[in-house]
Amino acid sequence: MLIKDLLKEFSFDLQIKNYSKRTIGTYKYNIDQLIMFLDKQHEISDIEDVSSLHIKRFVQYQLEIVNKSNYINTKINLLKEDKVVLKNLRIKK
Repeated sequence: MLIKDLLKEFSFDLQIKNYSKRTIGTYKYNIDQLIMFLDKQHEISDIEDVSSLHIKRFVQYQLEIVNKSNYINTKINLLKEDKVVLKNLRIKK
């Protein structure tokens, strides 16, 4: 499954759960940061190609661009937040 399709499905699920537009926008922005990183740095667009190493590199990248650890933890927790993401994010070790 393409990561961008997963983001659309995730956004749809948030709408059904009646999340505010602002909250959905925040979720989409943060996940889109990961999607852009995976695409530009690793040329990954399919969720099955994402490994735990890619996620660790994303965290490292966030630290390098001077994002604070609590901000980065928010991004990581966001990925864990919804069952749609967890179900589809089968990270290879």
